[in-house]
Amino acid sequence: MKTGTVSYKNHKMISKPKDNWICVKGTHEPIIDRETWELCAEIDRKQYKPRTHKNGEISLFGGLLRCADCGFAMRYAEENHVRKSGRKVKYVSYMCGNYGRSGKTACSAHMIYLQPLTELVIDDIHRQASGVLQDENKVRQELLRQKSKQSEQQLAADHKALKTTGKRLKELDRLISSLYEDKVRGAIPESVCAGLMQKYEAERKEKTAQAHGLEEKIAASAQDEREVDSFLAAIKKYVAVEQLDREMLLELINYIEIGERFIKGNQKYRKITIHYNFVGKIK
Repeated sequence: MKTGTVSYKNHKMISKPKDNWICVKGTHEPIIDRETWELCAEIDRKQYKPRTHKNGEISLFGGLLRCADCGFAMRYAEENHVRKSGRKVKYVSYMCGNYGRSGKTACSAHMIYLQPLTELVIDDIHRQASGVLQDENKVRQELLRQKSKQSEQQLAADHKALKTTGKRLKELDRLISSLYEDKVRGAIPESVCAGLMQKYEAERKEKTAQAHGLEEKIAASAQDEREVDSFLAAIKKYVAVEQLDREMLLELINYIEIGERFIKGNQKYRKITIHYNFVGKIK
């Protein structure tokens, strides 16, 4: 449906609007498996441009941390201290870039040190991976419920409606072709032919748009399943991880929100939310 004729009278070929196109996916064997493709596409969508250190390296969490309050990227910082023994110690931390640029009138510091953040992320990766290994199907269904905006019953209804619409479109194509042949043979008056042709064409346009909408809904559901499966395949590899590296973080994590520290009773608290690739925040 990318091209077609102007009308049943004018056979000049023209390009049709993209809304009228019919796209059928999965007809060819892919060169790259779906999991690898989705992972590369997800990393590419992030368009990371983290700053490098003076030595030219990118920090472990560079480009992955956001302030939970203002959404600004967290800024890398180093503190060098000299102990009484004379030993030099370097502390690495991250703080809200908005605060670092404009001060407390823009936001608060949200400062967090690298070591506790690393430990927290490793613990969460362990927890997610262990849950998958214990009952992968249960985790898969829960993640799909979080991502899906339509129920299984609705999805089945959409499939049925698409099948019915497809049958009607084929029938309309047959009716239009038959009507044109009757008109050429003089078996039907031209005025009657024009009226029926207009009616069939209007219905075909309506049914085509309806089919396109149903295909998009069904494709979105299939996309959810592929993304969840990609996450499960990735997280399982790190069930026993002991040390984080940047490649691992880029594979698993979209971004991490860092909340400001607060005190409740005698305890210090901070809300940190990890948004994983493909599945987002896991409840």
